[in-house]
Amino acid sequence: MATVLLILSLIPGIIEAVKAVETMLPGATGSVKLNMVLGLIQDTGADVAKVLPQITTIISRIVAGLNALGIFKHTPPAAPVA
Repeated sequence: MATVLLILSLIPGIIEAVKAVETMLPGATGSVKLNMVLGLIQDTGADVAKVLPQITTIISRIVAGLNALGIFKHTPPAAPVA
């Protein structure tokens, strides 16, 4: 039960981190953004190593939900300049 409570307590901060990274790195790939969010979480010093797989899944669900709601606007990459 303690693990569930730990993960649930992290969700608001994860949502804010996901939004911040999306704003900071709008053209980056999903994996780059995911690694940035995971790195930020790990850099807090919190003992989250044992729940990183669950956190990764939660991040994916959050991103999918925000995408479905249209909160994240995706634009096609700019054409290369010749």
